[in-house]
Amino acid sequence: MRHLILLAALTPIVAPALPAQSVSNSGLAFSHTPIVGANGDFSAFVAPEAAQSVDLSGDGDLLDGVLFVHRSSTATNVNSGIAVFPGPSPQRIVVGDRLIVGVTREGYYGPGGTDLNGDGDATDRVPAVYDTLTGRTIFLRSSVSASAFGPSWSPTAGPRVLFGAYEFTLGVDLNGDGDVIDEVLQRWDVGSGSPRNLGLAVAGITVGRGSALFTVREFEQGADFNADGDQSDQVVHAIDFATGTISNLGIASVLIRNDGDLFAFVGDEASGAPGTDWNGDSDSDDRVLFAYIGPSGTLRNLASPVDIPSSSAGAYLTVQDYLIAWGARESHAGTGVDWNLDGDRLDLVVHTHNARSGITRNLGLATAIFPSTQPQISGDRIAFLVNESSQGGADRNGDGDAADEVVTIFDSRTTTVTNIGLARSALAYGLRIEPDFAAFIVDELAQGQQDLNGDGQVTQAVVGTYRFANGATVVLPNIAVSNGPFSIVGTHVVFLADEAPLGLDFNGDGDTFDPVLTSWNSLNGVIANHGVAGNGTIVHTRTTLIFPVAEGLQGNSDLNGDLDMWDNVAHLLRF
Repeated sequence: MRHLILLAALTPIVAPALPAQSVSNSGLAFSHTPIVGANGDFSAFVAPEAAQSVDLSGDGDLLDGVLFVHRSSTATNVNSGIAVFPGPSPQRIVVGDRLIVGVTREGYYGPGGTDLNGDGDATDRVPAVYDTLTGRTIFLRSSVSASAFGPSWSPTAGPRVLFGAYEFTLGVDLNGDGDVIDEVLQRWDVGSGSPRNLGLAVAGITVGRGSALFTVREFEQGADFNADGDQSDQVVHAIDFATGTISNLGIASVLIRNDGDLFAFVGDEASGAPGTDWNGDSDSDDRVLFAYIGPSGTLRNLASPVDIPSSSAGAYLTVQDYLIAWGARESHAGTGVDWNLDGDRLDLVVHTHNARSGITRNLGLATAIFPSTQPQISGDRIAFLVNESSQGGADRNGDGDAADEVVTIFDSRTTTVTNIGLARSALAYGLRIEPDFAAFIVDELAQGQQDLNGDGQVTQAVVGTYRFANGATVVLPNIAVSNGPFSIVGTHVVFLADEAPLGLDFNGDGDTFDPVLTSWNSLNGVIANHGVAGNGTIVHTRTTLIFPVAEGLQGNSDLNGDLDMWDNVAHLLRF
């Protein structure tokens, strides 16, 4: 298939014009882990007192990091009063659609600490909740361990929180097993006072709109929940928020992901009863994908193996709205399985499941054995990368080799697969999708040393876009991408432009070495230079972006008024 690269009319190579949307300085420094999260109208970030030279928590010292909440619709920042550790590994914060939840330490409040949970001491880690509807901060009457809000914790939905209370610090046996060493599931609803004890030792929690899935540690509960004759597993349970009903799904899992009330989790055959074979390949050594639909309580065995790397966070599995996309390993699917028909059984092949129709599809296309970019889902479409060498050595971008990862789109409504014909760059996470278009970072070298952006060079990483309505592919002219964040904010593609290839000073600091915040408006094609440099994560809502501007990259400017130039300072851009 021949693909047309449509370059915007080439113009003299100059720095993009400053945009109509101005960047505003919040005046607040970021912590080492600068952005916490965003959801709906709200974003949250941690400001370290030491970097700010201000006592933000009012406890008389400069040792804390304090959680600030930004509301996009009113362009306001609110000090939540929640103090957290400001270093590289802060206690986790999650941003829900109403509640923002974190973990604080009682010792952070005053010289001798403050008893926030009413247990008579000031030595605990306490769940803290900021309610965006009322503007109140509430410290829950409980205590959590240092591992609370781990990787399986997800944003809260509505006016409720699920968490694991740590028996040891409370000195109470919450699950009735005769010891005080467990983390036991608690539920707290706005206005309910103390959390409600649900009495189950919990390993991980994933919260949806009207339901949640969580795993229970059998040995801490003293029970065999998956009927395999031992108590060594972590078994999936479901809770319906409306009725309070808890159901044991009877499957040991190593990974749960969700969006809304669609959940995908990976069941471990080896942890099941002897002879468990969920994917029908005549063995019991696979990890197999299940779907759970919260509103109906429907559990589906998708009968497909899922590859789990050493870190489950890197599993090739995405859930969005009503679609699930994942990579299934051919070698785990039984003798003779060659899903992409390339003559071997070595590949990780992309599959999808439509929760509305109940149909699971093999797309017959292989991604990289160790994928660095997850499939991206928006509406009916899934964007992913096809690995040429794993796809039978097919040259999918027409550069004469089979060494690339090429951008591909699947439309679940029409079941159409579109090869965009452009090789993505090795820059991390350079693939995004929205209802109207996809955006990706393209490697000119991998594209056969083509000068795609018209700057006279063939070695750049450049921004490509593909519009679904007309099938047009556009590469942004005279812009190269720096290694860093890459996102779509509403109708805008946001990235860091690299000054060095063009030798231009985009942020006006007198040098040409910076990564500068830049955006492309998909509605009118305007490329906007936002004039600030940084190298941190971009986190955003549908309308507002928060970006850490590095004082050292911005002409050694003191952006937060603390008389030094060492900080990353939160800046806000509202589209």
